[in-house]
Amino acid sequence: MKKTITALSMALALSACGLGVQRTDYEADIDYRVDVATFNHDVAFANGGPSAQPGQIERLNGFLSTIDIGFGDSISLSGGTPEQRRALAEHLKPLMLEVRAYPDLGEPGAVTVTVVRHVVTAPACGDWSKPSEKDHANSAGPNVGCSTNAALAQMVANPADLLGGESLQPYDSETEALGLRKFRAGQKPYVVLNNGGSGGQEQ
Repeated sequence: MKKTITALSMALALSACGLGVQRTDYEADIDYRVDVATFNHDVAFANGGPSAQPGQIERLNGFLSTIDIGFGDSISLSGGTPEQRRALAEHLKPLMLEVRAYPDLGEPGAVTVTVVRHVVTAPACGDWSKPSEKDHANSAGPNVGCSTNAALAQMVANPADLLGGESLQPYDSETEALGLRKFRAGQKPYVVLNNGGSGGQEQ
């Protein structure tokens, strides 16, 4: 009985050490930071037709080259008519990036091409500001886990994945089957434009 009481007292004493311990100033935030950058470019169309005005496609190509568009970027099209958005989506298809349409946004006569990019910033490691004296709170130093987060920030292909995983749909088999059905029907084998992420082709 005496041993049981002694063990219980030690357990209570040890658990009390962790009560009310707050994060100290030396436990700096060693997490990576993900920011969102947005780039906009307007493509003007003539007389409401499906063809862009002269020089507009060249300006669009220059815009995409300047921002160095690539993997991980997403594109949205707003404004204009469905035919104008489809024409731009067809032009952007070789980039092999997700293209979404938002018909209710933007202005008539021009299609706004918006590129959204996620940028990750690695934490700054090597912080030795915590004093080396006794630490009764037994708090972690500012460098604990920093190198792991910094390495992850440097290795990730698409920083947006750090905010949340990709959807499992559509499956590869569904996309391939859709392309085959369209090919057999004499239609374009690929879905060119998604309407607001609904997964359907814009009508």
